[in-house]
Amino acid sequence: MNKFEKEFFKRYISEQEEVLWVIHKHFVLIIDNILIYLIFWFLLPVFLLYNSIFFQELLSFYYFEIFFLIIFWKLIFEIFDWYNDAWIVTNSWIVSVTWWLFDVKTLSIKYENIEWIEIIQDWFFDTILKNWRIVLHKIWSDSVIMEKSFLPYDTLNLIEDQIKENEEDEHNQEEEENVDKFDLLIHTLSWIVEDYMWAKWYQKKKKITEEDIEKIEKLKKKNWTIDLSE
Repeated sequence: MNKFEKEFFKRYISEQEEVLWVIHKHFVLIIDNILIYLIFWFLLPVFLLYNSIFFQELLSFYYFEIFFLIIFWKLIFEIFDWYNDAWIVTNSWIVSVTWWLFDVKTLSIKYENIEWIEIIQDWFFDTILKNWRIVLHKIWSDSVIMEKSFLPYDTLNLIEDQIKENEEDEHNQEEEENVDKFDLLIHTLSWIVEDYMWAKWYQKKKKITEEDIEKIEKLKKKNWTIDLSE
């Protein structure tokens, strides 16, 4: 994935996420349209324009220029539409983008919501062209399908690796949280024990002091006792 593609698809995700990979539909989906437009709507009219007197008299070259300009922008639109319809693989989600001029729809799929991934071959040439269908089966929800995806098994390996990485991160995070909870428990118990020991020591000291005072008072009452405080 080049830098332009990474920056281009950043607008479809949040700032906290990172674009890891962009999965496009196979280019065969637009080649047929491009060939049809080029052959029947560009090359054929150009041929008739320069080789048919009837067409030259029927329409001026000005109208042909307008027509060719429309065809050119139509081809640009087809390519841009194909390029924008993609899956964005991030560190947290798979974001499915469906683009159509002023209408853009995005669907975010969490890795933990993916139950399994299916790759379907529709016909024999799919193996040669490597443009199979990818189906993400979600838990308790409808499946998400990418028709004629480019390099499906590379896509499958990429998504599976990211799922495993996220599971490992979650496992490590749970272990860290458990360690933190255990440390907190140990510290809490140590504080309780320390407070208890201090309380016992204080009570013992207070008890000894009271007993000493009582003994002193008793000694003062005896006749042979000399009071040094006077």
